[in-house]
Amino acid sequence: MNNINSIEALELITKANNLSLKKGYDEISLERAVFLSWWCDKGDCKFCYMSTQKNKIKDPTKAKRRVNNILAEAEMCSRLGWNIEFLYGGYK
Repeated sequence: MNNINSIEALELITKANNLSLKKGYDEISLERAVFLSWWCDKGDCKFCYMSTQKNKIKDPTKAKRRVNNILAEAEMCSRLGWNIEFLYGGYK
C-alpha cells in the first residue's frame, strides 16, 4: 500500500465528507472485520489486508490469533462505537 501523509489524509477526509454531504448523507458508520487468524485461503481480494499476508505466511496452522487478542479488538471496537461487520476465520 502507498503511504499517505497527514495533509493528504485530511484532504481525502474532506473530499469524502463533501461527497457524503452532496449525496445527502449526514452521518457515516465505521465498520470493521475481525479476523480470527492472519491466514486466508482465498487471499486474492484487492481491498483486504489479508491478501497482502498470504505469501508471507509459511505455516497457516500457526497464523491463528490468541482468543484474548480477538476479544480485546472486539472490546475496542465496541468502545469506539464501530460496527463489527463480520468475523472471518480465513480457513475453508
